[in-house]
Amino acid sequence: MATQVQWLAPSPLWNRFAPDSDKTAFRSPALLRFSTDTFMQDLQSLLAQNPATLDSCIAQPENWRFPNVGLPPLTSPGVGATNASSGKSGSAPAGSQPALSTVSNREVPPSILKFYQPAHARFYLVAASLNCRLPGLPDHTVKRNQGESTTFVLRKLQLKSGATALAGTPPDLHIYDECAWLPNATPPGWLPLTDPLTLAAGEEQLPLFNFQFGSNGSQRRMFAGMIPVGKRQTYVAARALQTKSDGTPAPATADDPRKIEFQRQVLDPWGDLVAWIAKERSLSSVPASLVDSDNMAAAQGSALVLIDFAIYLDKQLNSVWKVVAQTSPVSTLSGAQLALYEAFSATMRVFDGTAPVTLAEALRLAYAHQNDFETEVLVPGTRLGLPANYSGPLLTDNSDPSLVTLIGRPTDAQPLPQRPIETLIENALSEVTAKPAPAIPPPAKDPQNPQGDDWFIVRCLYQRPLCAVKTLPAPVVFSPPSEPFQLASFFDPDAPARRIQVALPVDTTPAALRKYDKGVAFMISDQLNQQMQRVKGLKDLMDGNVADPSGFGLGMICSFSIPIITICAFIVLMIFVILLNIIFFWMPFLKICFPIPTFKSKGS
Repeated sequence: MATQVQWLAPSPLWNRFAPDSDKTAFRSPALLRFSTDTFMQDLQSLLAQNPATLDSCIAQPENWRFPNVGLPPLTSPGVGATNASSGKSGSAPAGSQPALSTVSNREVPPSILKFYQPAHARFYLVAASLNCRLPGLPDHTVKRNQGESTTFVLRKLQLKSGATALAGTPPDLHIYDECAWLPNATPPGWLPLTDPLTLAAGEEQLPLFNFQFGSNGSQRRMFAGMIPVGKRQTYVAARALQTKSDGTPAPATADDPRKIEFQRQVLDPWGDLVAWIAKERSLSSVPASLVDSDNMAAAQGSALVLIDFAIYLDKQLNSVWKVVAQTSPVSTLSGAQLALYEAFSATMRVFDGTAPVTLAEALRLAYAHQNDFETEVLVPGTRLGLPANYSGPLLTDNSDPSLVTLIGRPTDAQPLPQRPIETLIENALSEVTAKPAPAIPPPAKDPQNPQGDDWFIVRCLYQRPLCAVKTLPAPVVFSPPSEPFQLASFFDPDAPARRIQVALPVDTTPAALRKYDKGVAFMISDQLNQQMQRVKGLKDLMDGNVADPSGFGLGMICSFSIPIITICAFIVLMIFVILLNIIFFWMPFLKICFPIPTFKSKGS
């Protein structure tokens, strides 16, 4: 029964594709491109008025310099579609550029079919007809009241093992395997398929919409669905899933959320603090005032890192924390947890110049003053300092080699893959309990293809669950693959630019600007207000010369005018563009300005 139903190109394209000796385009779904936000209404209008012009919407390789779309007109009646209307990426669309031999000294038109984002004013549909294999190819009726459905799937192409592909050319589907997108897998990813004409369990199916057109008893039906180009980053950053012997995805080895928490809250801030103070100390001719200020900042930053470290130990390694807090004897620890505690014997100097303290003592001291740091506020006439009875341990100190080794100091010549403190923590965690299920998704890493130049195809599906025979499921009717295409990133240099116009105020005299309503409110706290008042000038700020945090200790709600904000934003943009032009030399590529002789602020 499955042989009686087949997917073909949309019926308005049959006259273009059927005469060709190569029936690939005739039997494959068509890829349509639209460039307006009303693309669905445009398609409906086209089908209602002149369905035969659907070939003008066939997607073609393009960029913003060569905005090509549609098939070229037939040169003569009866000419096949091999070179003129195959719909493949190598064909030249209507209004195309000269042959490559005539543009050798100019930019060559693109040859790769790339789909751009909706933000680029590009929308893409897959379109196909579902027909009975009978004379006249009548449309097949989809009985939705019996559970029948029409959908399509997006598949990623994966080069077969040992095969090689020519870069910069459309792929040969014979040397590629198809991968199914599983959005509900853990983590979501691409599952390689041994048989492309099978539907993977959990594979994402996208809807196809029904379009009817024609008149005078010759009404036809076409199915179309929108290709989700906007999900490109999700598709590109996803991992390849491992498969079990039965072809189902193997459970992925998820990262331990406790390790991720340690890296976010303790390891990275500690490493960044060490790197910052090392860079500050490497500067020549540093004034004594700045050295004192750096040490105070290092002491404050160290205190916050130590507090987070203590909270982490209390939560994840409570036995170690009890020994650090001196509420349990050291004899309660063994193995990796004892090794971690012994590493806390590394010493560090303190800000007030008293005797150095161990890391364990620094953790106890910072934890005892947690409330002092959490409730710290600016007091007019004073600078931020350390709480009373807090000596100020410095995690940035490098006088004890044990502390230096613990955090590690990577260099440009020899990066540090994993810091020793991280290894100690991971070993201790493995002794406590099994890793819990992650409460939040882990950060994305190790994308399958960071460049994002993967190839994709789509297939249309027709499912009839009531046609199952005993224990055998009903076969899914798959269409042949569509033409391969790539998904462009949001910042693709070849992408068309959506036309956006930001209108700055025309008349910028005070008399005109005072007419604008102040509709944007900023809430400024008393602490932020005092910090803002410390800025005496741009040069002083760059030299580290700031005023004491004095002034009004009041919070405020300040309302601003949007038109004036746009002027300020534009001026600040141009200032930074001109400054950074020294490095990037991007001014020649930034803007193009056209004079408007009659556009005057006063209308005179």
